[in-house]
Amino acid sequence: LRQMLTESLLLALPGGGLGLGVAAAGSRFLIWLLAGGSADFQLRPTFDWGVLTFAFVLAVGAGILFGLAPALEATQIDLAPALKGTRAGVERARGMGLKRILAVAQIALSSLLVLGAILFVRTLANLHAIELGFEAKSVLTFDLNASKAGYKGAALNAFYNRIEERLRAVAGVTSVTASAAPLGRRFYRTSAVFPGNRKGLAGWNSVGSSFFETMRIPIVLGRAFSSRDVKGAPPVAVVNEAFARAYFPGRNPVGEHMGILDGGKDVTIAGVAGNARESLKEPFSPFIYISYNQFPAPEWRGMSFEVRTAGDPLALAAGVQRAVHEAAPDVPVANVGTQAERIESSLTQERIFAQLCTAFAVLALTIACIGLYGSMAYSVSRRTGEIGIRIALGAQSGSVVWMVMREVLTLTATGLAAGFVCARAFAPAVKSFLFGAKLGDPSVIAWAAALLMVSSLLAGYAPARRASRVDPTKALRHE
Repeated sequence: LRQMLTESLLLALPGGGLGLGVAAAGSRFLIWLLAGGSADFQLRPTFDWGVLTFAFVLAVGAGILFGLAPALEATQIDLAPALKGTRAGVERARGMGLKRILAVAQIALSSLLVLGAILFVRTLANLHAIELGFEAKSVLTFDLNASKAGYKGAALNAFYNRIEERLRAVAGVTSVTASAAPLGRRFYRTSAVFPGNRKGLAGWNSVGSSFFETMRIPIVLGRAFSSRDVKGAPPVAVVNEAFARAYFPGRNPVGEHMGILDGGKDVTIAGVAGNARESLKEPFSPFIYISYNQFPAPEWRGMSFEVRTAGDPLALAAGVQRAVHEAAPDVPVANVGTQAERIESSLTQERIFAQLCTAFAVLALTIACIGLYGSMAYSVSRRTGEIGIRIALGAQSGSVVWMVMREVLTLTATGLAAGFVCARAFAPAVKSFLFGAKLGDPSVIAWAAALLMVSSLLAGYAPARRASRVDPTKALRHE
């Protein structure tokens, strides 16, 4: 027992040191994943002797602990079968053995992480492929809050209109608009009151007259906003198709009246626009667009400007900022970027989950394959005499390979079954993070099972191939 524990310690000490070295090398990669590409990510890890000592002690302790089990097992061998039979007989007498149980546990844990990686990667792919309802390509966005510079009421609206005019004159700009909230981000909700005191609930946004043209949202009925829709003109609104289907089923809502902003403002529906996403994870819902020239957005909120360009939007960022600065040097330009980047930033959580889970799945799969390889290599070495006798009696190399691979398949199948049962138990905890993907999807299970099965077969093939090349004479002499 003392000898085996000493060997475990001699392996654990350099193993712990190597593990810490790998962890130090991989820390930057992990931080990059957590940052999600954000330039303002503030995590700055520093060298800490306490953390280093704890990690080293934990690594060495784990090595000794898992070395203790086989050491204790070695001290409890039944002498009768050991003296009567071969080492193969002793091996069979122990049944599955601790090493096989650990191999199954490794495969089960790996299957959990592989399933998670597949689900989160599929979620991210589904969100990237979702229909937005507007065209995000070639749109530069930025935020202005002129109210902080002293603009109020009519002067605030006039300022935003003046900025729109300035930006239209920038070379390479094809259209400009402003909105109280950028598309793809949830904004306010309001109740709508219809004739007969019917009520409904919808989202709303205060936008510029060129909003639908700039964002390329089609108008399917009626008209969009125009330069005539200003304060003092009859107030109008544009609703989306989901709104029309929900509150005017089977009829044309254009020309209908309703009270919005909790029933306090009476407007006429001037048009019906195509559906555009408020939130990437939620279905299209009823939505109302109003003109900020008739209904100013909340002053504290500021406005987001959307600038459609003929080429690369970021190439015009400097010119756009210069135009705003010339018009109002006291109003700072914030959050300059592209519409596509804004949408991508809303997927930061999903992207981090997919990247981290994939990285950990690869790590767990590698460790499981190493463990399975070690288990099978040890099993083959213990059965060298038995394999030699089989070959001497005429067994073909293929049958010897299959004998070993059959055991690999048994361990893998057992681990997969245990892993999928555990995954079922954890499924409710991750359900809210998924979109268009679920654990019960046969394709998800098939991909995970295929990946683990192929990895396990590759890990077990080398010991199986070595077993098929055993020289019977040397094997019997070895026995």
